[in-house]
Amino acid sequence: LGIPHVFCGMFAVFLVMLFFLNGKNSIRNRLIALGVIGVLVVSFSIRGLDVIWHGFSPNNAFNFRYSFVFSYILLVIAGYAWEQRREMSRRNLILSGVLLLVMCAGLVVMKHRMGLSYLSHTGLAVSAAVVAVTAVCLLPGKSRRLAGAVLTLVCLFELGANCYLSLHAVMEDAFRLDASSYPRSSH
Repeated sequence: LGIPHVFCGMFAVFLVMLFFLNGKNSIRNRLIALGVIGVLVVSFSIRGLDVIWHGFSPNNAFNFRYSFVFSYILLVIAGYAWEQRREMSRRNLILSGVLLLVMCAGLVVMKHRMGLSYLSHTGLAVSAAVVAVTAVCLLPGKSRRLAGAVLTLVCLFELGANCYLSLHAVMEDAFRLDASSYPRSSH
């Protein structure tokens, strides 16, 4: 079945975490955001809901076609958090960074225990580095221009590394079709 394609980096995920940690956001808004994210995550996990998202037609090619909606929702929530970045407490910035670093470490453990071949140690290391740099750049007292330039470069590096690692993984696991793999007909 494959996995959903999520097209946003750790910077956006960091901001989503900050959105949920920010006590200035109403509980109602946080619950709505969590509910939408939850519905999509559950839809990725339950075959029947996945079929509903595909217009009641079981698919056999590009699974989770609606995963762009998940990416969009994450980016919208990240946008709200970005607008509130000057109001973020140092505690929430550090807590968000620590929680995401723990998540990266948990994924390393899951990779080994569950054989999650689509995760690479390099990719997880890049994600952890992006989280750490993001937390430092968003801390109060930093030069806004310098922090903005560093965040831009880090995001571009992460996207480039993700593209390279994903294409490399696809090419490694690509199906190699040749005539010898097909049974010969008896006609």
